[in-house]
Amino acid sequence: ITINFSDIGATAGRQLFLNNQSDFAVSPIPFQPDETPILASRNMTYSYLPIAAGGTAFMYNLRGVSDLKVSQRTAAKIFTGQITQWNDPAIVKDTGHAMPNERITPVVRADSSGTSAVLSKFFVAQTPDIWSQFTRSQNYPNTFTQQWPQFPGALAANLSEGVADLVNRTEGSITYVETSYAIQRNKPVAFVQNQSGFFTLPTAENVAIALAAARLAPDRTQILDGVYDDPDKSAYPLSSYDYMIVRRDAAHLSAD
Repeated sequence: ITINFSDIGATAGRQLFLNNQSDFAVSPIPFQPDETPILASRNMTYSYLPIAAGGTAFMYNLRGVSDLKVSQRTAAKIFTGQITQWNDPAIVKDTGHAMPNERITPVVRADSSGTSAVLSKFFVAQTPDIWSQFTRSQNYPNTFTQQWPQFPGALAANLSEGVADLVNRTEGSITYVETSYAIQRNKPVAFVQNQSGFFTLPTAENVAIALAAARLAPDRTQILDGVYDDPDKSAYPLSSYDYMIVRRDAAHLSAD
């Protein structure tokens, strides 16, 4: 059996699955309300299988700094254009020491992305005032989004590889990406403040601790509100699952 897997992003992968152009897809979020009616009209049944767990990390490139710490509100303000300098008082307070007088270059996904959905869901739940102000200014619905709004001062790139490579070569930049992409490029990721006030890294242990607070949804994906608010001092709050989406309708399973 030959398996051909293409790294095209979660949104594009779900679209191929929906159009019956693939046998499986991988996504951190389930099919959305505009997608499920199409699946139903085509008699396509499917299941979500959790295949990976990890932390969405804030990978950064800042000369002389390897211990960046950000609260959830600080992170939200960076990725909505409200904090623009590395020596902003909020970042200095979080990190606990002086920071470079340098402009922040946020790097966001240019393509429709499951990672953007994961981060924006987090901001909707944890910093709703900051997120709603941002979406109003961008004429976006006040909900999570797979297409990150472009804003002044930010750069954009396609796919996780693209944003990670852009940060890797851009001094003063920061992005949101799966932790493995930062490890591959030997770049640091930020400590993120959790519900108990501790700043934690997206290590395997901290992610596992946080995800113990997830709840099972009817479609067998995970509800992450308890993960965001996990009071354990080691919990990494931006933890989530990736799901393989597999067909289970008889017509597909019996096909040659």
